[in-house]
Amino acid sequence: MKIGHTIKELRKSHGWTQKDLAQHLGTTQKVVHDYESEKTKPPVERLPDIAAVLGISVDELLGVKKLVVNGKTPHIHKNSRLSKIQEEFRKLSQTEQTAIRKQIRGLIAQKGNSQD
Repeated sequence: MKIGHTIKELRKSHGWTQKDLAQHLGTTQKVVHDYESEKTKPPVERLPDIAAVLGISVDELLGVKKLVVNGKTPHIHKNSRLSKIQEEFRKLSQTEQTAIRKQIRGLIAQKGNSQD
């Protein structure tokens, strides 16, 4: 399955429009449309954000792990602590979500630098 198709199916499973997904990602509806239509591919650095917003792993987003959509939101972490965190994250404003994403990226970068 192509990444654009995966993004589209997951967006629909959440009941979101392209504009809704764009707001969750802090981008434009056109960018989401271009991803879904395979006109452009998401940059590698955006994959964790896209996967997190859609409630799946990057591996599933890329098709490395099998993704099953049976008319339900395909959370791999269903009923887990992570799923609850994702739901709370979605309730935050765009500004708050962006701030948290920046903090996470900083922590990941910091962790990567400390392992060298």
